[in-house]
Amino acid sequence: YYWLGEVHLVQNNPKAALVNFKAGIETFPKGAKAPANLLKMGVALQQLGQPDLARGMWQKLVKDFPKAPEAEKAKAKLAELPKPAKK
Repeated sequence: YYWLGEVHLVQNNPKAALVNFKAGIETFPKGAKAPANLLKMGVALQQLGQPDLARGMWQKLVKDFPKAPEAEKAKAKLAELPKPAKK
């Protein structure tokens, strides 16, 4: 699932990428590629113009997989995002 998602991201198709990353998380929620799937789900969501959903993916990654190398990448992505609008 992860690699299919990566191919779709490279082909500038974030919707299809999102479907594959999500399937990877649903099928293997604690698998070796789970942190990478969450990271890339955030990337795809950001490309789709949904920064709040991207933020949620990266926050979940940092919370659920704090020791994964992808958690540091997610923290960097979170720092780059503008602060969420207050409701």
